[in-house]
Amino acid sequence: MVNIKLLDSSGIALLANLQKKLKSEEGQFFLLNVSQDVMVILKLSSLDKFFTILGGESELP
Repeated sequence: MVNIKLLDSSGIALLANLQKKLKSEEGQFFLLNVSQDVMVILKLSSLDKFFTILGGESELP
């Protein structure tokens, strides 16, 4: 997600729905390499606590 500079409500809803679907099927969902711009949006909306945000693939469990 490092190249994504803007995340609107539609994008947030899409990510949230993907996470919910994967969780219901015992899957995992991670946001990787989140840009500073998107991180600000996630923090302001407290969604940084809703999503699991990792710095890169090397941090995957």
